[in-house]
Amino acid sequence: MKRKHLWKKAMALGCGAMLAAALFAGCGSASTAQGSVGSTESSASTSEDGSISAENESADTGSYVVSEMTLDTSDMFTDRDLDASYNEADAVTVTLSDSGITASDDSVEIDGQTVTIKEEGVYVFSGSLSDGQIIVDADDAAKVQIVLNGVDITSKTSAAVYVKSADKVFLTAAEGTDNTLTNTDAYEADGDEEINAVIYAKDDLTINGTGNLTINAANGDGINAKDDLKLVDVTLTVDAADHAISANDSIRIASGTYDLTAETDGLHISNDEDGEKGYLYMLDGTVSITCGSDGVDASGMIQIDGGSMEVNAGDDGIHSEAKLLVNGGTISVPACEEGLEGYVVVINDGEIDITSNDDGINATSGNGNAMMGGPGQKNTETATATSKEDTTSYTYTGDVDLAINGGVITIDTEGDGIDSNGTITITSGETYINGPSNSGNGSMDVGDGYEATITGGIVVATGADGMAENFGSNSTQGAILQSVSSTDGEVTLTDADGNELISFTPSKTYSSILISTPDIKSGETYTLTTGGTSTTIEMTDLIYGQAQGMGGPGMQGGPNMENGEQMQGGPGMKGGRQMPGEQDQTQSDQAQ
Repeated sequence: MKRKHLWKKAMALGCGAMLAAALFAGCGSASTAQGSVGSTESSASTSEDGSISAENESADTGSYVVSEMTLDTSDMFTDRDLDASYNEADAVTVTLSDSGITASDDSVEIDGQTVTIKEEGVYVFSGSLSDGQIIVDADDAAKVQIVLNGVDITSKTSAAVYVKSADKVFLTAAEGTDNTLTNTDAYEADGDEEINAVIYAKDDLTINGTGNLTINAANGDGINAKDDLKLVDVTLTVDAADHAISANDSIRIASGTYDLTAETDGLHISNDEDGEKGYLYMLDGTVSITCGSDGVDASGMIQIDGGSMEVNAGDDGIHSEAKLLVNGGTISVPACEEGLEGYVVVINDGEIDITSNDDGINATSGNGNAMMGGPGQKNTETATATSKEDTTSYTYTGDVDLAINGGVITIDTEGDGIDSNGTITITSGETYINGPSNSGNGSMDVGDGYEATITGGIVVATGADGMAENFGSNSTQGAILQSVSSTDGEVTLTDADGNELISFTPSKTYSSILISTPDIKSGETYTLTTGGTSTTIEMTDLIYGQAQGMGGPGMQGGPNMENGEQMQGGPGMKGGRQMPGEQDQTQSDQAQ
């Protein structure tokens, strides 16, 4: 497990051993249509650029309370970002060829196989170069639109498109065209500038249009933007030796289709100097990522409002050093170490499906130092530098939290299903967990001294018994935690009248079941059937069954390690769960 409260796990493993022996606002009137993002108009502002909100009270001190971080999504995309049309009559046309580059206007400089744009305007490119590039070196107030109208550019030792200076560049893939940009050899620096990508932009960059753009990076990144990068409409394919797409300030996806393959991260956003930057915002679109490290890795916030994302990752599926907020869309992580990870994780809606080797969803303060409390003591975490490289000049602070307020979540994991080094709060939605088969992890894991609270929604979690945990006493919805002999097959819960409340078929064997639904009430009787064996549950309290513990002060009692009988709790203690093999008997409200 990564960055975890290991005291509790080590103690449980020890117990297990004794018991046995996770547009230009006006680009012109006559235009060539490039398509638009109809569904995004309500989120598009006519302002020139988007920003993250500055509501965090501690931001001016270089310290950010993660739970208070928000993105201002009202002006993430300008009209010109969303509308890639241009006035063809006013555009400069450039034809690329190894035998000689030609242009319709002398506003561009041509030197061998290099074209340099020096002025604001629209430039339409076609043709191919076997070792050349397009450079933008204009005034820092200039807005430049480069239209790729069927190009194939290889730049062996530099960027195929290099934005040295401009206010903003729009790179447009023309409708119905296929365009390819390629690097083949090690990059050479441009003076002090260490170029490391096929598209390398030192200023704001928007890639839009309804055409196809393929990027092949034998070295470095596919795209590296030093400021903001916006992606709209385009069908983009990237195969990169390092990150597929990298940016310093933000990556914003309005729409389009993105197929990203990378040796390291798929989408990488990192800002060492400003904790309100380094963020990802996704409004819509389809993103597919296959990578050797994180699918998405952000030093700042990640907000997903819609669209579809599929990630096959060598490490985390989606990772934020700050807040990870999911408001909608579809997220599929078929392969990863940990599925979703952030300092604070909030899921309000959407469909999420995760298969992980480690935790399914994990809330942790990153590189913070965990101060492990003993039994009954509160676990606290502090973060001093939250980027993976430990080079940030700011700090993220506040409570670690995992909140599920809606959506449908399905997790298959060998780590913890949902894990927080602080609190877990569930208010709505549906959460289904095929938990770990090893006793060192649990379907749900909460920080030492904290508790998991449920007030609404549906939770069904199966897995190993050794680290199983139940919801806490602040919950307002009923929950049942039951140990069983190791089994497989369908889990069903029925009420006293025989009405089926829950039916769930785990993907693997299990010895523990956690169920919470609005139908579970105090004072009622239920029947839990697992692998063909039925157990009668009498809910004399709202929470039935307690987490197995070591029986120290402030902890819940575990099984007696000498004779298998339950230990009786002393002051401040609760009884341990009933041991497997006794489930055919009617249960009381004593911990099961």
